[in-house]
Amino acid sequence: MHLLNIGGRFPGNKNTSTFTTQIADIINDALNKWFPPNNGVTVIAEPGRYFVASAFTLSTKIHSIKNRSNDERHIMYFINDVVYGSFNSILYDHTVDYSSTRPIYESSICGPTCHGLDKVVVFANMPLLGLGDWITFEDMGAYTIPAASTFNGFSLPKVFSIAKQRIWLVLSMGG
Repeated sequence: MHLLNIGGRFPGNKNTSTFTTQIADIINDALNKWFPPNNGVTVIAEPGRYFVASAFTLSTKIHSIKNRSNDERHIMYFINDVVYGSFNSILYDHTVDYSSTRPIYESSICGPTCHGLDKVVVFANMPLLGLGDWITFEDMGAYTIPAASTFNGFSLPKVFSIAKQRIWLVLSMGG
């Protein structure tokens, strides 16, 4: 054996640095035990997700609200983005990160396509929201917009870059 690929899926979301350090310690201990230095095996990894898991924060707007049939306590919010757009990670990884500090109703968050898979959040305790309210999702990045499609005729999400002025100047002027 000349090549060992330890794979990917390393967490890169906000507040995962301690967990990531623990993973690195375990990997390094195992590599030192089973593949000591100068043994002729090249070790590689696929850290793509680690670098882009938290590439952006997504804000979506509620355009429709529906109570599930015969269940006044479960509310379905329909937003202006889809699992075929920014939430493509749900199709690939079956994950989305949503949190609320004021749980009030059992809720779902769905995209506008009327397709059975277009469910961003199947179940969450959420505050009561209204038409035009915004829902924000942090730690968006890997397997989101780059894999988006115009499924069912819906446009690709619009991207607006927002950064602190100091950071924007560095990015736009190269230094």
